[in-house]
Amino acid sequence: MLDSPEGREKRERYRQLQSEDGRLQAEQVEVAGRVGGLQQREGTLTAALAGQKESLERGEVAEAAARASLETQLGAYPSLAPYLQAFGSGASGAADVAAALLLRRADDEQQGRRIEADERAAARALDQTEFGCREVLGDYGPEYSPDLGLVRFVAAGPSQWPAQLRQELEVRLLAQEQLLAASERELYEDFILHQMRESIHGRIRDAEAWLDSVNSDLQEAPLGSGEVLQLRWAPLAPHSGAPGASIAAHLGLLRTDPGLLQPDDRDTLAGAFRAEVERVRREDRRDGSDLSFVEALEQALDYRAWFRFEIISRSPGQRPVVVDDRRFSTRSGAEKSLALMLPLVAAAAARYDAARVDAPRLIAFDEAFAGVDPQNVAEALRFLCRFGFCWIMASERLWGVGPALPAAATYELIRTGNVAAALPFFWDGTAQRLHDVAESVAAATGEARGDRA
Repeated sequence: MLDSPEGREKRERYRQLQSEDGRLQAEQVEVAGRVGGLQQREGTLTAALAGQKESLERGEVAEAAARASLETQLGAYPSLAPYLQAFGSGASGAADVAAALLLRRADDEQQGRRIEADERAAARALDQTEFGCREVLGDYGPEYSPDLGLVRFVAAGPSQWPAQLRQELEVRLLAQEQLLAASERELYEDFILHQMRESIHGRIRDAEAWLDSVNSDLQEAPLGSGEVLQLRWAPLAPHSGAPGASIAAHLGLLRTDPGLLQPDDRDTLAGAFRAEVERVRREDRRDGSDLSFVEALEQALDYRAWFRFEIISRSPGQRPVVVDDRRFSTRSGAEKSLALMLPLVAAAAARYDAARVDAPRLIAFDEAFAGVDPQNVAEALRFLCRFGFCWIMASERLWGVGPALPAAATYELIRTGNVAAALPFFWDGTAQRLHDVAESVAAATGEARGDRA
């Protein structure tokens, strides 16, 4: 049976298994040796890693200390501020800063020359500043120490640092300001509330009387629609910020008898005039000049700046309204012209009333009554005649004729080539005639009558 094929196959299989078992045992021994070597190497690497970690921690501590020291040094010099900003942007920023600082270190000699030049320039600037401020500093002369690079101020007493001098001057300035405020209050109360009040009040009353005269005249000159224009002299709005608004807000107090004013009222008025004087001087300094207190006070006392003119429209059956920009823009061309012309003419007439009796009441118009209908033109001419005006008008179509005019002269310009002449026409209240010079003009130009220019 052992010699049978099956037996031989089994014996051969057994020998193969014994050989495979021997090989596996040998490999097991080899693997066990390799595992031991790896475990030994792992122990060595673990120990090395622990040493490296300890070294890394020591390096991080040292780096943090070095970075903190460098940041402190960079922050101590304003010129190195850009480096400090870059230093905080990360590792790349720190590397850039290190490279830049190395370049600066390599340039120490040139940097030293720059520092010396800067010191000389600073010394010159200090001398110039001291010269310019010598009058302001008075007895406080600066003393510069080149070795220390410091400045102290020397007066009758011990020398002082700039901060100490500033503190002392601020105390003195505060005392002077308090004294000046008391003096200004006394000035405002005595000069303005007693000496100037009646003069200012009288001028305002005169202006209001003049305005009443103007409005009385305007009342007699209604437009074709029955609308009557009048002027209003209104105080400025308290918070408008316009020149004079701070005083205009207290006109009621200014009109009150000084003996009836309470202390708070006096302080309010004095404060309003003080604020206006300060505004005048502040704006003047901004323009490059410097007004004296008296000059600024003169401007602040100009009562005309405390008011503004408004045109009031009174139409039949309607409430009076202010002709502001919006309402003015809705008017026709003729209404706009009359709304501007009539108040101005009435104002001029009221001013002429204050002149001598024989003073010429002359007024001039360019493009007179452009776009105004004939009815309103006739009313405007009657208005001018009523106040005894003499006028000169330029117009492309207006003739000095009509029942509204007692007399008028119209000169029609004609031109032929480079020759220009005027044809005079005279209106005597009933008829118009051409002056005798027409024949000589026609002869000079060689032409008959032409179109009006």
